Amino acid sequence: MPEPVLNALILGILGVLVSIAMHLWRRPLLWVWTLPVGLLVGAALKLVDSRWALTSMLADPPWRSALILGVWWLIARSGLIRTNRWSSVVLAAALVGDEAVAIGLSLAEPDTARRARLVLAASGASLIGPAGGAASLVLGWAGVPAMGLGLALAIVGFCAPAPESATARPSWGPAALTAPLSALAVAIVVWWWTLSGALEFVAVGLELLPMRLPGSEPLAVLGGGVLAGALLQEGVAAVGVQEVLSRTLDVSTEAYRLAATVGLAVGGGLPLLLLSGSRLRTGVGIWALQVAITLVWAVFFLPRMA
Repeated sequence: MPEPVLNALILGILGVLVSIAMHLWRRPLLWVWTLPVGLLVGAALKLVDSRWALTSMLADPPWRSALILGVWWLIARSGLIRTNRWSSVVLAAALVGDEAVAIGLSLAEPDTARRARLVLAASGASLIGPAGGAASLVLGWAGVPAMGLGLALAIVGFCAPAPESATARPSWGPAALTAPLSALAVAIVVWWWTLSGALEFVAVGLELLPMRLPGSEPLAVLGGGVLAGALLQEGVAAVGVQEVLSRTLDVSTEAYRLAATVGLAVGGGLPLLLLSGSRLRTGVGIWALQVAITLVWAVFFLPRMA
């Protein structure tokens, strides 16, 4: 296997594993180790040299996007938003973010089946507002047609009204620790992908789509976005997509951006079920229905948006 391909494969897989671990293990210690591990692996692959490692660390990682996500996560992980009514969930997700609502629901809704429906309603509603989800926050708002899709997806997760949960004070201490460390992990993971050339390989693949799938490129990107949103941490995936699109030539990056934003937002509903401790037996079926609705919507609206 050629060395550039091997390097991209090794650091690409390492970044994917860290991104998946961000769903399953939220202890800050993991993110502290991303930097030294990245330096050691990069040095072993001869991608990092001590003479310019510091310069690369300052210039190459997407620090601005990571900072935006860090602030967003600080609010989300504080438990500031605690509501278990469908209308409030949709409104809060559109304005503040689906992750904030999901974390709040893990504290405010004792019924795990009902929690699953509300978490997925929040995931769908993340398309309504520009700060509704990590994908919209990083890649930009998907526009008015996506608002209609977001509302439809939120309706799929509708729940009958229930007594409002008791209001509790936010817990800023843990959030102040985990949010910046998670943002650091995003920057370092995308830095690995930059050093290894993995982002360039993906960009080349996007450039070949018009020849391989003429007329269906945005749909393919949307499908890839759903898969990436379901497997990866949405913030990592969104910043990775942002960096890939900055490397593509002679393609409709706006169409790809819109498709990726919608795909990541919808796919990201599945990890939110894990984050909130919702009942998977209830949530996975609803999430699959949301994906099906999104694909039907894309056939009619995505080409017009592009």
